[in-house]
Parts: sequence; C-alpha cells; structure tokens
Amino acid sequence: MTSNNQRLSRFFLGIAALASASFANAALVIGSDVLQGSAYSTYQEPGDTTYRIVCQTPCPIPLATLQAASDGFRAAKVQLLALSGLDTLAMLQPVDMAFEGNSLCPYFPGVSGYSSIYFPYGTGAGQPRRAKACLFLWNYQQAGQIAYFTPEQAGLISSQTLAIHEYAHSIFYDRHRRSYEDFVRYWSYAITGTVPLPDGMCSDNLVTYMAPMMYEVCQRYGADDADLRFALTRLDQLYAQGLGYHGPTTSVSQLRAAYDERFATYTGDMFVDLGYAPQQVGGTFHGDEISPDSGLYDFDIGLPGGEFHLEGISLFDGAVKLEQPTCLGNGQPFLDFNLAFHLVKPGHREYTN
Repeated sequence: MTSNNQRLSRFFLGIAALASASFANAALVIGSDVLQGSAYSTYQEPGDTTYRIVCQTPCPIPLATLQAASDGFRAAKVQLLALSGLDTLAMLQPVDMAFEGNSLCPYFPGVSGYSSIYFPYGTGAGQPRRAKACLFLWNYQQAGQIAYFTPEQAGLISSQTLAIHEYAHSIFYDRHRRSYEDFVRYWSYAITGTVPLPDGMCSDNLVTYMAPMMYEVCQRYGADDADLRFALTRLDQLYAQGLGYHGPTTSVSQLRAAYDERFATYTGDMFVDLGYAPQQVGGTFHGDEISPDSGLYDFDIGLPGGEFHLEGISLFDGAVKLEQPTCLGNGQPFLDFNLAFHLVKPGHREYTN
C-alpha cells in the first residue's frame, strides 16, 4: 500500500503541474439560440464545443464577468479531465452552463446549483439531448450573499468550485446509473482548494464535506487518482460496448467490480458500509454440481447485510450474478424460486424489475 506521504506528494505535484499551464484568454464568441422556446444569448470559447454559457435574453450579466468566469472554468476543466480521465459524452455536448436563474434553470432560493439532461429543442424525433449546469452565482452576487462573481474574481481558480462540481456530474450522465456526489465533490475540492485536503484523497475532510467514498477507498485500499481513472475507464468501456446492466448504462455493482479488479479484492463491504443496498452492490457466485451427469447445479447465495438469501437448483452452470436489474446472469432462471422481485425486501424495491 502506498504511504500517505508518497500519495500526497504525487497528488500535489500533479495539481501544481496542471495549475502552472498557461491559457490564452481568447474573447468569447457571442451567438444566439432558441432553447425550449425562449431566446438566449450564447457565449463560447473559440474552437471549444464541449461547453457554452447560455444567458436568457436580455442577459443581465456583464460580458466582462462572463468572460472571466469562462476563462477560469476552462483552466479548471483541464485539471478536471486530468483527474477524471473522461469528459462528458459527445452526444450530450455542448454542456449548457447558466449562471442566472432563467427558463431553463428555475431558481430555487437556497440551492447553489444543479445539473441534469434536457431537450433544448423539444422532444420530437431526432432532437438532441444535452447536459446542462445551472449555477446561480449571479443571483447570489446580486443578493449580496457572495462577492466573487465579478470581472475581477470570477476567473480565479478558487471561484470554480460550483462550476466544476455541476459540470463533473455530466461526465456520469448516460454512462452510469448514478452521478456520484463523492467524485464530483472530491474533484472540485482538489482543484480549487476550497476544502483543504492535507492528506489528499485520504483527508477526513472528505467525510465532513460529503465525499465519504473517496475517503474510504483511499483508507481501505490505498487508492489514488489513477485508481479512480481506472474504474471510470472500465465503466466507460462497458457503456461503449453496450454491457451496462441498465442497458447500456452501468450500475453500482459494475463500479464495485471495477474496484475489485483494481484492488484484487471484493470491495462490496465498503459500499454496504456507505449505505448502498446489497442488491445494488451485487456479487458473483458459482454453484456446486449436484452430480456429474445431472446437468444441475445447486446454489446457496447470500449478499452482505443479509438482504438476499437464495437457495435453488439451476441448469445454469456458469457464474450467477446477483445484482440489479436482472438479478441472474444471462437471464437464466432458477428452476424453483419465486420471482426476483420477492427476493428484495419491500424497502429496497424501488429499482427492482
């Protein structure tokens, strides 16, 4: 296992090298679009089709503030992609980023921001889906609740925490069933320094500031950023091949399996300890042949936490995967058990077929 000091040194050296990269602040290309029936001004970095700023017409935010915010976010995004190894799926780009409450991003008092997928031009056949990030920094600046969304400060790396957080959610969209707060919070803190991480991913501030998975995977398995990139790359490969358990979106159990592969051990107990339902975490089990000539296999399967226990006889002679949504690998049914739905306790049936 890598020592904390070695891990911390690599962590800060990597971030420092990225932060030292210089960026020529090209002027934003200003355009217009009609999004869900409303007129918007658009602001895009020359040659960058991964994101754009959208502001409902007439845009109340000064161009100098938008320019600074885009310059700062662009620099921080380079660091995000170095940490994650992935960008938002091309079919969901450009990610539309709004800094004010508008028709695309209704403002909810007390909410810093949110992100989601939407249909900018309606839901008719062939219309694109896109990711959007709703950041209410202009609203809070105008209300006097923050003081950094200005031409002078909007471009600072320390001002990018919310923008990186919400954009990072879009990296998971379609690829994965969940868009983990743990990952996006960790990345935003590591890049901007708004939450100190004195021990890198092993810092207990990640528990305090709601990224406990990153803390646990570091403490238990010595994980670093390269391990996170490995796991996310595995999920991306499964998604691209149409092998996600949510057709083709990947599942929690597939993230667990990627960790298992990386650390050469079963990591399901960590997920259960973090509060994930055992049927989401999953596992793989092999049956015992009843007799050499019967072609039948006896299974006695349990999952962590006791949520599942299954005994039965099957003709299926391979590994049985007990996980969402199909419960049984390759769709092979057992000969003598009730429907998979009844294997799940009532409080955990939300996503069970």
